[in-house]
Amino acid sequence: AASTALGTARDAEKSMTSDAKTTWTPMPYKNLDKNREYQREYSRRWRVAHPRTRKTVAERFWERVDKCGPLPRADAVAVYPEIAGIRCWLWLGAKDRDGYGQTSLDGKSKKAHRVSWFLEHGAWPANLGLHKCDVPGCVRVVHLLDGTARDNSTDMLEKERSARGVKHWKAKLTDAQVILVRALYTAGVSQGQLAKRYKVTQVTISSIVRHENWRHL
Repeated sequence: AASTALGTARDAEKSMTSDAKTTWTPMPYKNLDKNREYQREYSRRWRVAHPRTRKTVAERFWERVDKCGPLPRADAVAVYPEIAGIRCWLWLGAKDRDGYGQTSLDGKSKKAHRVSWFLEHGAWPANLGLHKCDVPGCVRVVHLLDGTARDNSTDMLEKERSARGVKHWKAKLTDAQVILVRALYTAGVSQGQLAKRYKVTQVTISSIVRHENWRHL
């Protein structure tokens, strides 16, 4: 049976014209076995003529990056002026609950911004791999910094100091409104009433009247 099958395969291969490399002819034989061998031989020749090129890690990685992300916020630029006018490159693949990109390398889960650092420098960041731009999903190397947990805390404090009051990206009130809130509270208006009037939380009003926030006023 084995020799018969081998003979059929050889006959099918001999019967194939040179066009069979690129031209598919369904069921060219009356014999079903010959048709099967023809299909196998066609597939083999097609694979030889059209070899698959495996993409590199870098090519697969950058295919999942949007290079038209937002510009860094003012508080980030105040601390790192070198990133002014340089847009974020955003990871389009999977993300963790904190917004950091997640990808796989050598069968292991890695943060996308750390892989970006590795692809650029040929080595992993020695420490955390921090974001100058404060955008967790950003993988642009010029927006990254190889820093420790202490560096991260210092970075956060610097950005808070450089963007206080209305310059802070989370600010919902103006300087004048904050001054008025404190005056109204002193006059007897409750925190709940002030929160409703200015469409903020009671916690926000409390931090203002206790001078925990907007301490520069």
